[in-house]
Amino acid sequence: MKPLHTSFLMTRVHNSTEQDWQKLERLLSYVNGTKEIPLCLEMGNNPVEIVANIDSSHATHGDYRGHTGIYISLGKGAIQAISTKQAINTKSSAETELVAASDGGTPAINVLNIVKCQGIHVKALYIEQDNKSTLSMIQNGRATGPTSRHINIRFFWLNDRVANGEVTMRYVPTEEMTSDLLTKHMEGKLFYKHRKTLLNIP
Repeated sequence: MKPLHTSFLMTRVHNSTEQDWQKLERLLSYVNGTKEIPLCLEMGNNPVEIVANIDSSHATHGDYRGHTGIYISLGKGAIQAISTKQAINTKSSAETELVAASDGGTPAINVLNIVKCQGIHVKALYIEQDNKSTLSMIQNGRATGPTSRHINIRFFWLNDRVANGEVTMRYVPTEEMTSDLLTKHMEGKLFYKHRKTLLNIP
């Protein structure tokens, strides 16, 4: 699975290069060679924990916008995986992570509501982050330093969800961030480790 490559190449349709073509060929080769790899889903024990593992990469694109990766699970395997370019520019990696956490909070809360409507008891919805500055901002109820209006909107929206108990923020070390696979080019052991978690395969 190379979601970042797919997402990036979609932004290059009208201004593609020979290098982009080579990336597309590599992507298609990977897809053709992994068609038999399944996605295996397992729900956790009742009450279930919903986990939204959300990461970002700062100023990744040509217009210096960031990239968001979202991995949502009810136990094992991704019930939703999103890799997308951010809609706004940010001034720091902490702001980029805040935008990612806020934007990722929406599909995570949608999953929470759907699961509850099925009559399934939910222990908690965790949003996992590896940026301690972003976590501190959200949990302390205030942004650090001057911020623009579009950052404040996202900050206060997410802070409200934490304050009312709908969302619990949780720190996860960078090497355990499965959503890293959805934001950065990755190869070798780390790629296979995160793919294994994302797909829940041996």
